[in-house]
Amino acid sequence: MKKVSPHRDIMIYDPRWGYRYQPNIVARTMHEGGGYLIKTNSQGFRCENENISCNEGEKKILILGDSYTAGDGVSNALRFSNKLEKKLKNTKVFNLGLSGSGTDQQLLIFNEYRETISHDLVILMFQIENVKRNVLRKRVWIDRYGNKLNVPKPWYEIAEDAKLKLSGVPVKKPFPKETEPLSVLRLTDKLKIRLSQNHPELKKFIQKILRIQPLPEYNTESKSEWKLLKKLLVEFKSVSKKPIIIVLYPTYQFIEGTASYNQIRKRFEKLSKDHNLDCLHLLDGFQKLPVEKQNGLWFQYDHHPTAFAHQVTSEIIHTYLKKKELD
Repeated sequence: MKKVSPHRDIMIYDPRWGYRYQPNIVARTMHEGGGYLIKTNSQGFRCENENISCNEGEKKILILGDSYTAGDGVSNALRFSNKLEKKLKNTKVFNLGLSGSGTDQQLLIFNEYRETISHDLVILMFQIENVKRNVLRKRVWIDRYGNKLNVPKPWYEIAEDAKLKLSGVPVKKPFPKETEPLSVLRLTDKLKIRLSQNHPELKKFIQKILRIQPLPEYNTESKSEWKLLKKLLVEFKSVSKKPIIIVLYPTYQFIEGTASYNQIRKRFEKLSKDHNLDCLHLLDGFQKLPVEKQNGLWFQYDHHPTAFAHQVTSEIIHTYLKKKELD
């Protein structure tokens, strides 16, 4: 593999789902945790395995998700997918996570590889904030020069015949974003930006006092964001020829108990019952940890999972697979 400077672009344009990792690179990326190592395979994923490397008789697991799966903040070897592979006998794990992606992009990635990578099990790592991403048509990224870019993405809509309709493909290339002054943002948005950048502990304290529900999209079955997400998850199940498990990854507010998880659990319990979908709530495992260890599950500023969180996640999933006799 060729080594690249940490200042070089890690992502490249991809007309199928908007972008992907540079194939076959080894790159050191700066981070509040001290920096981490990114290694990609020839298909442009942070995955140690190539399809051709699997031996006959080995089990194979496909894992899809966003940055919590791809592993922002930690080196490849410290991610839950790598640790899970070590816990499982005669098993290869394919991490197809893509940072910043929504469930819609993850479905497209799955459709691209579900036939070409022979597998026995699918794990969809669903970060619960992604209910918001599926309705977006672009996201804002910052390039290596500090410039803001609009990065278009594909998206699905629910058509009149109640089927999913894909739009925005081939995806347009990124284009510059005009700087939006803080003066035009809502006061709440200004406060979130300032607190996240400069006072993360104060932000957590305010959340603890006000107990703001960060994801009202789950409050009722009638929310359009939930309807689309539900449709995408059911589509995952319908196109998969192998067992599929949805693993729900909570944000820190729910782990700390400063926001109620009840409506989220209610939505997924009904989804599971109506469509025979296996859903694993990582929250239940995280909340069994002592409070001081819970605080070590995420980084201070970007709130991505730490190496400790990845270790715990691998243990929770491994226990669940053994219970389901899927290990």
